Amino acid sequence: MSDSIYSDKLRVRVAGLLVEKGKLLLVKLSSPISKRDIWTPPGGGVEFGESIHIALKREFKEETGLGIKIGELAQINELIEDQFHVLEFFFWVAKIDGSLKLGFDPEHNSDDQLLKDLEFVSYTEVKKREVKPDILKSNFWINKSSRNIIQSFKESEN
Repeated sequence: MSDSIYSDKLRVRVAGLLVEKGKLLLVKLSSPISKRDIWTPPGGGVEFGESIHIALKREFKEETGLGIKIGELAQINELIEDQFHVLEFFFWVAKIDGSLKLGFDPEHNSDDQLLKDLEFVSYTEVKKREVKPDILKSNFWINKSSRNIIQSFKESEN
């Protein structure tokens, strides 16, 4: 896998937080940063001249097969590690169409795919897995506007 498309520049990434039946949708991928498999919300890079909302809809469809409606901004995360610098924007999303299936990353050829799996994961499982960013394991998302969504995510474990 070539890291050159991700490293030595500022990368803007968008991701969607989709919660259904108390579980958060995550994709398993081979991280170009850690060189390990991680779980993270579906999303990807914003292309030059593309709005973050258009990029999120495109990336979510590519990775999951699902069309989405975008809600409010949930979190901004900045990662600076070695030659990688990433600004990530996480939005609440809702499914509007499509069937859940592991997608294909067009930036990579078929024998160099980063995407490995996708799964709706419970709050308890999120805390046990190699989930990135780390803030997804904390209570950051309990706030006034998202309390009902995430509270139902957590309460489904009880």
